[in-house]
Amino acid sequence: MKALASSWRASTTRWPTTRSAAATWASSARPAHTPYPGDGNQNDVVDTYFGRGNSPVSCGITLSGNTLANTVNTRDVGNSAQEGIVTNTTTNETFCSIQAAVSDAQTLAGHTLEASSGTYDEQVQVTKGVTIKGVGMTQPVVNFTGTVTGKPTLFDVSVDGVTIENIHFNVDLSKLRSAVIASGTGIDNITVKDNLIDAYGTPAGSYGDRNAVSINYGGSTNYRVATGGVNSVTFTGNTVNGSGPGSYFRSGISLDEGGLTATGNTLTTINHDVLLRFASNGANTISNNNFNGGGVELADQNAGSGTITVSGSTFTVQERRALPSCV
Repeated sequence: MKALASSWRASTTRWPTTRSAAATWASSARPAHTPYPGDGNQNDVVDTYFGRGNSPVSCGITLSGNTLANTVNTRDVGNSAQEGIVTNTTTNETFCSIQAAVSDAQTLAGHTLEASSGTYDEQVQVTKGVTIKGVGMTQPVVNFTGTVTGKPTLFDVSVDGVTIENIHFNVDLSKLRSAVIASGTGIDNITVKDNLIDAYGTPAGSYGDRNAVSINYGGSTNYRVATGGVNSVTFTGNTVNGSGPGSYFRSGISLDEGGLTATGNTLTTINHDVLLRFASNGANTISNNNFNGGGVELADQNAGSGTITVSGSTFTVQERRALPSCV
């Protein structure tokens, strides 16, 4: 869905009751006049846009090539006062959700999708090799409150070349297991950086799948399907937290058959801050992290893993989290 509603104003003349087909119009993608909600004060001549409170929502409108007296084609707000807008910085299209931006026919591998500050109530299937990047004064928040479909995760990555950056994931463990699950027959070059991943809710379901970030991992549910493993997994600058006595992730990142660089993270988990198994895709570097949970597990590495380096990290034992009765 690209556009929900829009407000318009003649850029050269204020029309109190009618609009002129000959006038040049500018899109006001917000409630142009205060107060909001409700009908705005349309006698506010300072505002260069026409608007009414009964059409407060607009996004996904693309305008270009116009001559405007106020010099600005459009200004956008999201679906409500709390929700954000996603912009494809390559095509300059705007969208009302992250999923709509990914799914759009003009969105291609290599594009960057910028999610502005706000709340995004959605699960996202990342089916194109794009960068999804949070921008704005505060990190955009992804917190899904609906009925889960597909994998129990907020972001379901199934392709190469995906970067997820500067997003605040709120993961309801009563129905989800992960912020990001990356699983596919041909996934490489996966980057997860500078995100905040929080867990809340009473955990349910399989404990072995409760990993903040899961990449090609064969836990209680087998997501290890990548042919030849996963080249180049970068996990940097992330913070993983929990809440209460038991709402924590089992691991910060779990990776099977991959090549991992994990640096500058602060991870608080139950069993494994970093879990790397069956490495077979080049060197692995785990450095300069703050580990506040179970530390690092390196298991059953293959000959193709190359050198494994663990250096410069701080390991701190935390005893406040409750282990599950069955793991």
